[in-house]
Amino acid sequence: MNIISRKLVGWIGLVFIGSLDLAVGPLLAQGTAITYQGMLTDQGVAANGLYDLQAGVYDNATNGTLGGSLVTNSAVSVSNGLFTAIVDFGPGVFTGQSLWLDLAVSTNGAGVFVEVLPRQPFTPTPYALFSTSAGNATSASTAQAIAAGGISVASLATLAAPLTGQVLGFNGTQLFWQDPLGGGWLLTGNVGTTPANSFLGTLDSQPLELRAGGTRALRLEPDPTSSGAPNVIGGSPANFVASSVVGATIAGGGAVLYSGATYSNSVTAAFGTIGGGVRNLAAGSESFVGGGYQNTAGGILPRSPAGLTTMPSVPKALWAAARIT
Repeated sequence: MNIISRKLVGWIGLVFIGSLDLAVGPLLAQGTAITYQGMLTDQGVAANGLYDLQAGVYDNATNGTLGGSLVTNSAVSVSNGLFTAIVDFGPGVFTGQSLWLDLAVSTNGAGVFVEVLPRQPFTPTPYALFSTSAGNATSASTAQAIAAGGISVASLATLAAPLTGQVLGFNGTQLFWQDPLGGGWLLTGNVGTTPANSFLGTLDSQPLELRAGGTRALRLEPDPTSSGAPNVIGGSPANFVASSVVGATIAGGGAVLYSGATYSNSVTAAFGTIGGGVRNLAAGSESFVGGGYQNTAGGILPRSPAGLTTMPSVPKALWAAARIT
């Protein structure tokens, strides 16, 4: 029987090749096996033939605790000292700690294994096995994203549970819950506000919209001329104010789809006003439509009461005497 030399230079040259390519998710067929390649000498000569390999994973370079169980690969083919073997230590072995590979060799079928020393430390590649359970990691110091619902209030280890509307803060050593900074609005109401500094709205040139049931119910458009005359558009999202018009008001009405049709209220001139109804148009500067159906107010300061026909234009100087009361 051939004796396997303890000077197996091949074992010192034992290297892991190829990536583990273990994916998180349902690709379970990829398993937990690792592939390695090495060189074996038998009494100082490059080995040829079949050999049995026994492998184990330990948590120390000497002695230590065996992780999992010993794995034996029988009849491993060795050619000119070179061999490739696949070893599967099973799940839960490579979980991030330092580990060493312990190998022993026997001629095929002899059953007498010679341990190859020293043990070889595992390089980072096998730790890719840990990625299959990384979605349930107990800690993550460099995580770039967290799944929705992945963190519970209890897991934050705050001093106390949050009250309604509170947000998470950090005092340098401890996470804690606090009322929103910078005057945030609480669902339960705010105190100590000042109209000049406490407001809902935008600071740029974008409009502000309020929605009900996911549908726009109110739109506030800034004045592009900086004259302090914003547009107020209430009611249906189908209602609109023409571009460059300022000071317009649509109090409500209109419909995106009613009885199979779209009904819009629109203002196409500065300071035009529509109180409600459908398909009404305020086409004149400072014109007014109270409501109703398909009324149009055009010219300077005409008034179209709900349900009545369009009034003719009236000069501003005569409006006080000519207006309808």
